[in-house]
Amino acid sequence: MLYLKAEELWQLVVDEKVDDKDVKNEGKMGKSEITDDIDTKSLNKKNAQAMVVISNTLSSSLIPHVKNCSTAKEMWDALAKLLSNVSSARKMQLKEQLHNIKMERNMLIMDYISNIRKIVDD
Repeated sequence: MLYLKAEELWQLVVDEKVDDKDVKNEGKMGKSEITDDIDTKSLNKKNAQAMVVISNTLSSSLIPHVKNCSTAKEMWDALAKLLSNVSSARKMQLKEQLHNIKMERNMLIMDYISNIRKIVDD
């Protein structure tokens, strides 16, 4: 979220400024329409940038949930809906697992980090 704000992309996630029609029609405009639609082209570019930022931060298990989204807002909303369903009991269980994880004597640091990531990605 901070990166999206820093790059002035957060507004695209919060407000639906780029609609599906604009995204789908990009590249199909005539020459005169291109000069008239500079704002739409700019919004489409920013939308694509926001989508890339969101996609690059997701674990591979979340990608299928957003792969058919055509705007950054759709991606964000799909993720919010998916991840808001985590119950209090599940949150407590994950916190307990993270609290109890220990690095064993002969364990490599990469294995330890991998174990932590497995818990976080659940």
